[in-house]
Amino acid sequence: QFEALGSLDPADFVPPLFLGLVELEKGDPHSALPRLREAEARAPLNSQVLLALTRVYLLNGQREAALKTSQTLLLKSQDLTDAQRFEFGVLLAEFGENPEAEMAFGQLWEKNIRPYDSGFNLALLRYRAGRDEEALRVIEEMEGRGIRTGETLSLRAWICNRMGRLAPARQSLQQAMALEPHAIEHYLDLSMVHLAEGDHSSALQVLSSARARGLAGDRLSLQIGLVYQASGRAAEAEAQYRNTIEAYPLNGA
Repeated sequence: QFEALGSLDPADFVPPLFLGLVELEKGDPHSALPRLREAEARAPLNSQVLLALTRVYLLNGQREAALKTSQTLLLKSQDLTDAQRFEFGVLLAEFGENPEAEMAFGQLWEKNIRPYDSGFNLALLRYRAGRDEEALRVIEEMEGRGIRTGETLSLRAWICNRMGRLAPARQSLQQAMALEPHAIEHYLDLSMVHLAEGDHSSALQVLSSARARGLAGDRLSLQIGLVYQASGRAAEAEAQYRNTIEAYPLNGA
């Protein structure tokens, strides 16, 4: 684990790093913090130290300190591997530190490292930040690299939907359904786009086609009720909701 250390002597920082990681494994980030700070003092640019320290700061709610070590890790660390960079991006996104997570995934995307994972996460973070054009550009670049899945088509659809481009959103979800015909999410999403257009009949038709394929579940049943309700068919909506509660009593339907 401790390769690429340059001129550093592992004996200088490995003991406190190891002890900090042990405390972290025990679920005690507060006890891990002084150990990892000691390791950082001995090896301030070591990626393993900075990665562990950032995780501890985030777990302890010390956001500013976490962002500081994040910047050091992404911009100055000499031994950060691509695998660590990806792990770091996932960690940052998990705690809602989206700009730094985007930086990590963007670096991987530019290097064409794990292009599906890095590209999708980069597009998703830009979408969450409300930068729809930039998010859509990443999806289009992924398709230019031959990367197209139901997940990317679904994200493209939601980007287009928020931009008011409902026809491309519908087309993307139809393509996703053709690619993954048994993924219930695509039917639910397409019905939502039809609802946004006020096309209740098409929304219901999409959900009926899901049922015809043998798909089921509380979300599908609930969505049918929502379509009935949106179209003013209150009695049918109520009956559908009651059926959903009876069929899925433990799901909070």
